[in-house]
Amino acid sequence: MVSNVGLDRLITTLRELGFSINWSKIDGPASRICFLGIIIDTSHMSLSLPFEKMSEFSGLLHSFTKRKRASCKQLEKLCGKLNWASRVISGGRTFMRRIIDMKANVAKSSHMILLSHEFFADLYWWISFMSVFNGTCKIRDTRPITSVQTDACDAGAGGYFNGDFFYTNWMLDFPAMVMQHINVKELVAIILAVIRWCISFRDKCLVIYTDNVSAASFINKGTSRNPVIMYFLRLLFWMCAYYNFSVRAVYLPGCLNTRADACSRIHEPGKLSLSNCFYDTCLIPLYISDSSEQGLLAKVEYFKSRAWANSTSVTYATHFKCYRTFCETMGYQMVPASSSNIQVYVAYLASCKKLKYSTIRQYLNILTHIHKLSGYPDPLQDDYQLHHELMGVKRELGTAQKPVDIITPDLLIAIRRTLNLRSIADSSFWCACLVSFFGLLRPGNIVVNRIFNKDRDLRRLDAFACNWGFIIRLRWTKTIQFREKVFEVLLPRIQHELLCPAKAIELMLSLTVGFDPLGPLFLADVGSVLTYELFRTKLRTALIAAGHDPSNIKGHSFRRGGATWLHKIGIPLDFIKAIGGWASDCVLRYIDHNFDQRLQVMLRFGDSMLV
Repeated sequence: MVSNVGLDRLITTLRELGFSINWSKIDGPASRICFLGIIIDTSHMSLSLPFEKMSEFSGLLHSFTKRKRASCKQLEKLCGKLNWASRVISGGRTFMRRIIDMKANVAKSSHMILLSHEFFADLYWWISFMSVFNGTCKIRDTRPITSVQTDACDAGAGGYFNGDFFYTNWMLDFPAMVMQHINVKELVAIILAVIRWCISFRDKCLVIYTDNVSAASFINKGTSRNPVIMYFLRLLFWMCAYYNFSVRAVYLPGCLNTRADACSRIHEPGKLSLSNCFYDTCLIPLYISDSSEQGLLAKVEYFKSRAWANSTSVTYATHFKCYRTFCETMGYQMVPASSSNIQVYVAYLASCKKLKYSTIRQYLNILTHIHKLSGYPDPLQDDYQLHHELMGVKRELGTAQKPVDIITPDLLIAIRRTLNLRSIADSSFWCACLVSFFGLLRPGNIVVNRIFNKDRDLRRLDAFACNWGFIIRLRWTKTIQFREKVFEVLLPRIQHELLCPAKAIELMLSLTVGFDPLGPLFLADVGSVLTYELFRTKLRTALIAAGHDPSNIKGHSFRRGGATWLHKIGIPLDFIKAIGGWASDCVLRYIDHNFDQRLQVMLRFGDSMLV
């Protein structure tokens, strides 16, 4: 084994350097070893406390419950055991600090120390947790969760995480919190967020953003002189230990903590943050009958939150998160950003993130939006130094883009042979493939994004049967976002039975006879819809089963494939644009002029010289 060879080389090197080897201490290489009293299992990616030592540790904890005083030496032994257990139990070190502080003030190890109320509070935390701890936990994922934001105000609290949010009204839900200091309320907002989403944080490293410096300090230090705050900290670190996640709080200026601020102020119409523009969650109802100033201000916020499409908001959220992470790493102020900081950000995107030039330009757009939304001018405009750097990045990285591979009729037939068209899932997937190919569409325009929306997504009644085939009526696509028209896709009945879209739709509808006409057209099974994520997964699986490399087959492959096939059979460009819904000549980028076509043109070019 490679690991045995490596160990032998290490031992040989150490002996050559004059080190003496304690052979009784050598263990492994193995997937399960005991190191410093901790069992490390790389097969299960877990850390464990040996059962015998756990029993001894629990006995030591209970022995201190009967004491009023303890010597410094006894406290040192307890601290050593607690430090050992904290290597596995997340958050455990928080409840060692007061014990360490107590023994630090004693001159001799034999001196006795009066055990305080704080000591017993920490001791009982350990005893309570050890009663439910089985001794084993997973090795935590080092990639942090950084999308949790919380905020609190005098009347309520709220938080946001990955499209979900919560709101708490102090008077209605926690009357005892009404008179508490704002620092306590901010900490409780974080506790409520952890309680709501703790399952998602299991075995992770959690970073929580708050606009309260004190709350962040309480969590990061793990201690406070305020007994109320200590009560909530013990609750927080109990959940950290139980669900095995670490937590760190980061201060986020109030002007940037806008999502959580919006959640905490739902009770204040017109006070919601403009940050909803960046995310696909709108916290304001569509219909507000109140014609007062507050009601109209609420409508203003709602309309602003609807300015971008959901996909655009998700993209901007990704760009915003990248910029925020960069500023935290470098210690830069996010808004307003200086020209030199933006230039460093460009270098970070090019060198560290390894982004293409076109992608870097897209990532920079978020700086324009967050500055204008915060009342600052566009930092990218008329910045010669920045544009000079971007020109160098463009020259270094180039602008060439590799187009996706096209879907061809032969490839469609190969995909079909891997499917069972008598199942609802495969039949719906196959229909989506043919509709995308013949309609020159992205599959994302015809299947559900995440949750079915009957006002936007394709319904069963949007498929009209005709004597020559089917008409599919699309009310929303990437280019139809304002209900300005309905786009009709014509799907003819053709002689090639394997590729006939009309017969495929008839078969799919026959499998779902009696289903709700206002329900989704494409289903993954009875009661579940075919989402774009499921479509991509099935496409990849089918391509692999057909023996085709799926790495460069994307949603645009269907749109490119259909356009290329129409061009190949001699259809004029204007008709291709009409069928695919193109308003400009960008259709030329979708047509694949392959080697054979170009060769035939050049041969005709050469033959013309003989005339």
